[in-house]
Amino acid sequence: MNEQFNNVSNMQIYSDNPLAVDDEGYGTDSNSSVTSIQTSRHSLFSASHGRRYAALNDSYFLPNDDAELQRLDLQHYMLLQVLEGRLHIVSDPEFVPGSVLDIGTGTGTWAVQMADMYSGSHVVGVDLVPIQHEMTPPNVEFHIEDVSNGMTYRANSFGLVHSRLLVAGMRNWDTYIKDCYRVTKPGGYFQGTEFDAELKSDDGTNFSELPSMRVMNVINGMTETMGYDLHCGTNMRRRVADAGFIDIEEYTFRLPIGTWPKEPRLKSVGKIMLENAVKGVNAWGLRVLVSSGMKPDDATELLEKAAISFKDPKIHMYVTAHYVLGRKPENLTH
Repeated sequence: MNEQFNNVSNMQIYSDNPLAVDDEGYGTDSNSSVTSIQTSRHSLFSASHGRRYAALNDSYFLPNDDAELQRLDLQHYMLLQVLEGRLHIVSDPEFVPGSVLDIGTGTGTWAVQMADMYSGSHVVGVDLVPIQHEMTPPNVEFHIEDVSNGMTYRANSFGLVHSRLLVAGMRNWDTYIKDCYRVTKPGGYFQGTEFDAELKSDDGTNFSELPSMRVMNVINGMTETMGYDLHCGTNMRRRVADAGFIDIEEYTFRLPIGTWPKEPRLKSVGKIMLENAVKGVNAWGLRVLVSSGMKPDDATELLEKAAISFKDPKIHMYVTAHYVLGRKPENLTH
């Protein structure tokens, strides 16, 4: 890893020490079912509890309305801060992807920025719904597809496959990562980024009885029962290796929720993470809580209390993010 990227390991957000508290080229198979962004939008959305959701995969709990799009872009810029402005973690200074697949592209911001950075490369963004930016560079395009059912792209198509924060929509992780391996070009890279759905503390802060934890426990319990892997971040490296990738690198970051950290950049990340947590727990929570049997008014009240508890500066919680990079071998015999 080059010296510039190696600086990441010196950041406190990456350190094993407790966080200090501030006391102050693409192609598709001939039978492809990939849908272009021009597909009829009405058939791709559904409504529930005042929020808009994807109709293509009704087990995906997060909405995709304007409020959620703002949260997704906020989350993207927070993750840019974590990587000090880098869009990917490939350390080779000569790296040019040629073709890029962005899975779970959301608003398409990452894909658009990659297209700007690598103007000679072609970037494809894939998502369940057409919520992407309309003004894009000529070398980026967006498709609608449920990748949890398998990808329709030809094998060995992409120099970089980018997958980020699919915890709310992926159940068959092993099959999915193997499919990512299939569509990656020999010598190309896969980069996966996932959070573990667990709130932690380094200093013994007790938040087990907080409304935010009550909401998280219901969400985690229900989604785990449905087959979602709440520790997909921790399990990512193993799955990437099992799929056949080599030269695997993993970077683990603790992302504080709130402005309680002492280190300035962590404080900035924590501020965005707090807003992301408040908006995210509402995005996840209402549909899940009501589905679990709670009345909508009671669910709304609990979510409001959860938002307040997230903002308590005496609560020093964080989540763990895992970045995993793997390379597909160049000289394949099969």
